Amino acid sequence: SRTPAEFLEKVQPKLMSQQSTTYSEQSGQVWDIFDDKNVENYLKLTETHIKEYGKPDVFHTIGLAERKFSDDPRKNIELKKFAYKRFLSHIHDQYPNAKTLIAAWDFYFRLTPEEVQEIVKMFDPENTLILDYTVDLKFEKSNMDKWGIMGKFPWIFGLFHGYMPQSHTHGDYEFIAEKVAQADADPFCKGMDLWPEMSHSDTLM
Repeated sequence: SRTPAEFLEKVQPKLMSQQSTTYSEQSGQVWDIFDDKNVENYLKLTETHIKEYGKPDVFHTIGLAERKFSDDPRKNIELKKFAYKRFLSHIHDQYPNAKTLIAAWDFYFRLTPEEVQEIVKMFDPENTLILDYTVDLKFEKSNMDKWGIMGKFPWIFGLFHGYMPQSHTHGDYEFIAEKVAQADADPFCKGMDLWPEMSHSDTLM
């Protein structure tokens, strides 16, 4: 979510220095997660949302999505792991009965299968679900078949249906059917999610 201009002006939070140009405007940059005041303010936002709008049953995080903070891939991985540790330790201490959804966009978008497996080792399968909403994206470098979660870790099967080359208004039903069969046979698959990112998304899906 964008940081409101009024907050940036009044609080002037420290921001992470990033290498990528994605979300490089101040309102789109990540607050410095090494700064305790930033973490305190972020957790206040979470607690306020729970108080005013919802219940502390399920939390969702995408980590430091779509951003690169160093030209050294190892530093990016360690930073991402640190971000997960900081926030998930608080969530599970404060709300011990809550589940966490770990969004797999970065897994697909930026990480190798080996890096995904390294990160997944951090998570407790008792209180964590991997939300893979990119099953229908045919990307050889990283996908659900190579992450080592099937048959081992709780996950949710999801269809993204967007941003594929020459996308049509229909999905690749034959490919998706194969993936549905895989998910259906996996007792660790806990549900299904549709995450359409196209204005003409498939109403028959």
